[in-house]
Amino acid sequence: MHCVSAEETMDSTPNRQKVSFEELAYSNMLTLNALIELLDEKGLIGKKEILERVKRLQAQAQVRKKPH
Repeated sequence: MHCVSAEETMDSTPNRQKVSFEELAYSNMLTLNALIELLDEKGLIGKKEILERVKRLQAQAQVRKKPH
């Protein structure tokens, strides 16, 4: 599996490499984990706060998915 680097995902040039959905998801996961760790290390926001927000957003998304 080719891991997409941060430079590749943040690069806005038109010559982007085609990657699979799995590779893109994995790259996004690594990028998010890095951001969460940096925010936590710098004392800007804790991992617990981020997890709570993710859970809240997931619950909101579930409510929107329900048929009316």
